[in-house]
Amino acid sequence: MTEKAKKITSVFLALCFSATLFSAPVLAKKGDGNNKDKGKQQQNKGYDQGQKGKDKKDDRAKGNQRGNIVVNIMKSNWSDFDRARANRLTLDDFITASFIASQLGHNDFMYVFTMKKNGKPYKEICKANGIKWGWVRRNVKNQYAIMNDDAIKLGLVMWALDEIFD
Repeated sequence: MTEKAKKITSVFLALCFSATLFSAPVLAKKGDGNNKDKGKQQQNKGYDQGQKGKDKKDDRAKGNQRGNIVVNIMKSNWSDFDRARANRLTLDDFITASFIASQLGHNDFMYVFTMKKNGKPYKEICKANGIKWGWVRRNVKNQYAIMNDDAIKLGLVMWALDEIFD
């Protein structure tokens, strides 16, 4: 690239960059200049915030209903489910770890999940403890299908297997 082309390019880039710096404040100040509807906007803002709060309550209630389904199908308890939430587990991890733990006799999914977190794949954990991996995967799919059916009956959408608990 020649020296002249480098200068032209640098000037062009400088102009583009400075234009973006000045356009943001101008766009932020830009308005319709009509303040008549300002009171209505503030009233609607309160309504919108109330609606958002209601939506959050509804989402929380649906999350609790889905949680009930998971706890009941897995024959687990809420403390395990809350620990799964706190550790940002996916539904797949929770079902898999719970099932393997029940086969080991621990009935504490965190024992199995801790091994997974430390780098051991579920397949190796199963192999080391004499559990068939295919059997575990089949059980996870069956449990998820049952949970999904129960959720549909209640008009809910179940978490996806790879979705983190909310």
